[in-house]
Amino acid sequence: MHLQATPQMLAAKHFAIHMKKILFCFISFVVFNGCDGSKWETIDGNGISEESKDIEKAIYFEDENKGIVGGYTLKDSSNVRIPIAYMTTDGGKKWKELRFDSLTNSGVTNLYLHGDSLICETHLVKLISIDGGKTFNAYKDSFKIFNPSQNIGSSSRWFEFEGKRYATNEHYENALASVIICSDNKTLTDFYFASFDKGKNWNFIQKELGDNRAKFLLEDKYLYRYHLPLGLQRLSLK
Repeated sequence: MHLQATPQMLAAKHFAIHMKKILFCFISFVVFNGCDGSKWETIDGNGISEESKDIEKAIYFEDENKGIVGGYTLKDSSNVRIPIAYMTTDGGKKWKELRFDSLTNSGVTNLYLHGDSLICETHLVKLISIDGGKTFNAYKDSFKIFNPSQNIGSSSRWFEFEGKRYATNEHYENALASVIICSDNKTLTDFYFASFDKGKNWNFIQKELGDNRAKFLLEDKYLYRYHLPLGLQRLSLK
């Protein structure tokens, strides 16, 4: 028997989600307070529910307005992963889910977006759309899609700044800027640095509680990530 949600049930659900966000923000404040505070700006958006999913592992932005995030959700409350992705055209205020039907049982690991062309890479296939995400076709070609802001690692494991040595964990780079995320002997703390001259000079951006969310470097302006349940976040580099 299918039970229709009553206004009281919907109100209770929205209240629970709101309280979850408040609790998360409180915990984040307590934790980040010991890390001098996080400088991530959160864009409060809608269109992405808080149901069981992981969309923090793939992200791509064409510009400050148009972007896509992806990952996986579970099929019919089972352990089978199916791809899921959402696209925004207004900088993360509104999100639209992209439908893949039953093309593959694998989560999205990499993304590319340009005009009406989208590529969602999974461990098994490439899901490609040429009509802005309305329809997708699956291809098993072995080519790797080019994401100019993937974590490219570092040729040097160690990074020094103002006489202090750090271990390099993540490295993002494009033609205009470089961002590295490092750690030291402080447990679970990430240190962010940015360079605008090919690594000749570096600026300290912030330190915060470490995480493993995928990030995207847009020009020399922002570093993006998606953070459930808060939403899209961006870190200004200047």
